[in-house]
Amino acid sequence: MAPIEDRVKQEQLRKRRIKQEQLRKRRNNLLRRHNDFWSLYSIKSWVVMEMPNGRLYTYYSHPNVPVPTKQEIVRVGLFTI
Repeated sequence: MAPIEDRVKQEQLRKRRIKQEQLRKRRNNLLRRHNDFWSLYSIKSWVVMEMPNGRLYTYYSHPNVPVPTKQEIVRVGLFTI
């Protein structure tokens, strides 16, 4: 009976690794494409992603330009909250 349980656990681990790898690839692809907005179209952008484990990933097309506040976004009139 133990060999069957071992196989089940191995399969669960394999599926978990595959899912983690897919997430890593999608995250990297998103950040790469996000960077394209600046490099191709001169669009400034900011991205913050919180992973299920609580880890934060941030991307700034211009690290020296602060993220606009909610008030700044509303004041410009491009977005209503």
